[in-house]
Amino acid sequence: MAAALGKPARPFRGHAGGGLRPGFVKLESPVLAPPKKDAGDGHADLDGEFVFRCAHPEALRDMEVRMFAVFPHLQRLDVQVVGPRGQTAASLTAKQPRLSLSR
Repeated sequence: MAAALGKPARPFRGHAGGGLRPGFVKLESPVLAPPKKDAGDGHADLDGEFVFRCAHPEALRDMEVRMFAVFPHLQRLDVQVVGPRGQTAASLTAKQPRLSLSR
């Protein structure tokens, strides 16, 4: 999981005109730490910070989040975006994996 998310060009695709390039990735989750004796129910949140550089941010209208194809058991993504048009938030699902970035 960490290896796939560490290469954000795979699970994220920006609108072609924006010139989107991956910057850095920061992942935090109990599932990334060494296993503990009492592992619980096997479910845990994963917090990820994905930074992208955009050659033409004014042209970037949306982003396709393909994590649902990469991780088929994923149910929902709560997304927060900070960009040149301000801040936005959304909940994405396998049926609705596109994040609108236009305002």
